[in-house]
Amino acid sequence: MTRRPRTTRRLAAAAAVVLALALSGCVRMGLELELAPDDVARPSLVLAVEDRVLDGTGRSAEDFLDTMVGGNDPADTAVRVEDWAADGYTGERYVYGEVNTRRINAATDLPLNVVREGDEYVVTGTLDLTAEGLGMDGRASLDDVELVVDISFPGPVTESNGVISGDSVHWEPPLGEPYEIHARGAAVDPAVSSPAPETSTTAPAGTTTPAVPDWLVAVLGAGGLVILLLLAIVVWQALRVRKGNDTDPPGAAVAPSQGPYPPHGYVPPGQPQHHGAPVDPHRPPSIPPRG
Repeated sequence: MTRRPRTTRRLAAAAAVVLALALSGCVRMGLELELAPDDVARPSLVLAVEDRVLDGTGRSAEDFLDTMVGGNDPADTAVRVEDWAADGYTGERYVYGEVNTRRINAATDLPLNVVREGDEYVVTGTLDLTAEGLGMDGRASLDDVELVVDISFPGPVTESNGVISGDSVHWEPPLGEPYEIHARGAAVDPAVSSPAPETSTTAPAGTTTPAVPDWLVAVLGAGGLVILLLLAIVVWQALRVRKGNDTDPPGAAVAPSQGPYPPHGYVPPGQPQHHGAPVDPHRPPSIPPRG
């Protein structure tokens, strides 16, 4: 028994749908991969029928797909199923949840590798789009099948062999042979800026915030030193005067204070000076006599 070339299980399941639908008209199979920051990928698969086929049969896309998928329903492993319509096709999108970009090959069997290089994702892979690789085995014509691949990045795409449109790349590879895809784009969202550092009036740990400016502290320090010196001089003078007073002999006469006015009995210059009051001849002598 020959082993069929390895391809994605979901691609093979989709091919089973294509086998049935291709006999009736044109069908679209879309592989989608959304890359998000933090090494997250969201794969999904689109199966759709051309609107003219639906109009000719009078059936809905959901009914048509349910009838054709049989035991290979891609919805069995999807986390949700969404209605899808574009470009004259109507069908369903099967979303398979989030996986780590480093495990996208093992987790989904998609033949894709996503490598993180700094702030960029690099996507490479080879899709086996031969009739054998798609599981068609000559039972239907590849001319009735349309395959598209879409990969979106968190930021602008800088390089690819597909059609670049801002943050995404679109491929419409020809069927019948293996097809290599390559893309490089931002792994971070440039619209999300890093949070600005918070400004704080609190001093960092281990530091002190002066209550007054440094220059005022210096001035106050110098002024305080001068005040201390002046106080020391005043105290020294006071102690010196007190020591002089303590050395005077007991009973020493104290010089009369010189006031602003002359003492009693002042005689102007040129007049005879009297050194005492005149003696009253009628006053009896006193003991001791008063001068």
